Amino acid sequence: MSSWAQVIETDSSVAASCIQSLYVLAEVGAVVDYTRNMMTEAGGGNCCSMSRECNRAAHTLAQFALSLDYDRYWLEEVPDCTVDVINADLA
Repeated sequence: MSSWAQVIETDSSVAASCIQSLYVLAEVGAVVDYTRNMMTEAGGGNCCSMSRECNRAAHTLAQFALSLDYDRYWLEEVPDCTVDVINADLA
């Protein structure tokens, strides 16, 4: 087990509240269950809500994913749709 804390950040205050509590809305139930399982496998952690502007790359990637009709995975590369956002964050 590592000594660092696992933190999951989301721009959904509803999802963050559900992940941290026993109360779960049906609309986010699958995401909450998956996230809780991943946190358990990682040895615990916390979930907090952040402004969408705090992670524009993740928001851009999520918006892109909504437009897909299939699963898409990237290994050892940055998705093209996030390159400009990441470069702006680094500047």
